[in-house]
Amino acid sequence: MYEFDYQLLFGGIFVVSCSAIFLSLWTWAANSARFSKYRLRDPKLEPPRRADRMRRIPLVMAFDLLLCSAYLVFGYDWLIKTEPDSLLVMIAQGFAVLMLYDFMFYWVHRLFHLPFLMRHFHAIHHKIRSPRSIDDFYLHVVDGAWVITLFFASVAIVGPLSTYALIPTLLVYVFVNNTLHSGLNFPHPVFKLTNYWARKHDVHHNTNVSANFGSIFPIWDLMFGTNVKV
Repeated sequence: MYEFDYQLLFGGIFVVSCSAIFLSLWTWAANSARFSKYRLRDPKLEPPRRADRMRRIPLVMAFDLLLCSAYLVFGYDWLIKTEPDSLLVMIAQGFAVLMLYDFMFYWVHRLFHLPFLMRHFHAIHHKIRSPRSIDDFYLHVVDGAWVITLFFASVAIVGPLSTYALIPTLLVYVFVNNTLHSGLNFPHPVFKLTNYWARKHDVHHNTNVSANFGSIFPIWDLMFGTNVKV
């Protein structure tokens, strides 16, 4: 049993708070008439599922938070170390975690597009055609579980990481997942990367469900022939 880690506790609270802000801002912008011209898809094209969303999304959010907490508590010795590394090492560790995670995500995501897994699990998420950021959580709990498991497995393989490396890496992971489903494409250059993620995933939800399986980096889709330019 480890000594209580206040840095990890407050870091986790910070990440959850940032995620709530990301989700709120992206979802507000997608629902706002002011930004409607930047929507990738007309939300009216998607059948309303308000009741189903209100039931499923909070359940998946709670489950994901519980699962993350369980991994951090019971997998502490494999994930966290108390001594911080140099800044360069921590940046390299964070990048390695995200690369490894995205590689595994790519292949497991492809696996979940096989008929059996798609029909019983992943099809729920693919009901979304005009996503908003909050729809990142519109999925089967099994979908949420494997994504989170892959992230913490990547941390354990690369790490353990100090809290100073884990929290920024976790923040990037959360931000990308919140952004993939923003459904928005803004003209300002500052949004170039977020626009790319949103357009890339919009293709996967709409015009070609057998393409753009990666999450963060385009390299895996490019290497394995599933990339569609956006």
